[in-house]
Amino acid sequence: WSGGGDPMAPGSPFGLIAPALRREAGVLEGEAPALRRQKLRARVGRHLGREHEVQRIAEFIGEIAGVPFPEEESVQLRAARRDAQLMGDQTRRAWVDFLDAATAAQPLLLLLEDLHWADRPTIAYVDEALRRLPERPWMVLGLARPEVHEAFPGLWAERQPQEIRMKPLSPRACARLVRQVLGEQVGAETVER
Repeated sequence: WSGGGDPMAPGSPFGLIAPALRREAGVLEGEAPALRRQKLRARVGRHLGREHEVQRIAEFIGEIAGVPFPEEESVQLRAARRDAQLMGDQTRRAWVDFLDAATAAQPLLLLLEDLHWADRPTIAYVDEALRRLPERPWMVLGLARPEVHEAFPGLWAERQPQEIRMKPLSPRACARLVRQVLGEQVGAETVER
C-alpha cells in the first residue's frame, strides 16, 4: 500500500494513509458516494468473516479515507461524530483491526513517501499499528528528507527503526536526473539552476 505527502497540503489529517486506503480499495475520485462506500466495504470484508465487524471497520476506515458512511445506520458512528475522543479511539481501533486482518492473509509493505509532509494522526496511527502488530508480516518504508526529524523528533524510535541516509546526488547525477524528467532538449541554464 502506498501513500505520499502532499506539498500543497502538508499536515492534512491522514494525508498519507487516506490515499493508500482509497487506492487499496479501488476508490476513485468522482465516483458516487454509494459506490465508494461499497468498494471500501468490499475491501475491508475480503479478510474478515463477521458481518458486524466488517461494517464497523469499514465505517471508521471510511472516516480516515474520506469515504464517509451515513450515520443514520450506525449508532457507533453517530456517537463518534459527536465526540472527538471517541472518534479517535474508534478510527485507531479500526485501522489496527484492518491491518491485522490484511496481514493475517498476506505480507504487507506500507510505503509512505514524503514522510516529512506527514501529519500527526498518520504518524500516531502507524506507530500504534507497529506497536500492536509486531508479529505480523508487515513493514513500513518511510521515505523523507532530513527535515523529517525536525517535524517528528524521535520518529517511531520505540519501534527501533532502521534508518538509511542517502548521500546528496553529485552535480552530474543531478543533471542526468533533470534531463530524464524534463527531456534532453532542456537548456544548460535550466539544468544548472
